[in-house]
Amino acid sequence: SSYDAIGCSLQFLSMCFSAMARLLMKRTEHILSRDEAVQANNICNCLFPLLYTLLTNPGGWMAFTTMTAYSLFAWFTIAVVVYTLGSTGQMSLVRSMDPG
Repeated sequence: SSYDAIGCSLQFLSMCFSAMARLLMKRTEHILSRDEAVQANNICNCLFPLLYTLLTNPGGWMAFTTMTAYSLFAWFTIAVVVYTLGSTGQMSLVRSMDPG
């Protein structure tokens, strides 16, 4: 169906963007340090969507007011700590690989 075609097209685009991201990680090795590249990645993947949702759907952020301290801690751990460690580890691993 047309929905399957759209889904397959989006998956293909996702794969292309992912491959391009890996190439940029490797190609910027002599321009940006690992930490600088991770911070640029965080700005693109976190800051811009945050600003967009705050401007277009500020009510969506009201869910945080009903969360318990434990829930906020779990969210923070996943959203910040795991994401940062994953980004840093990925950058290190991609840059350590030989070009093939």
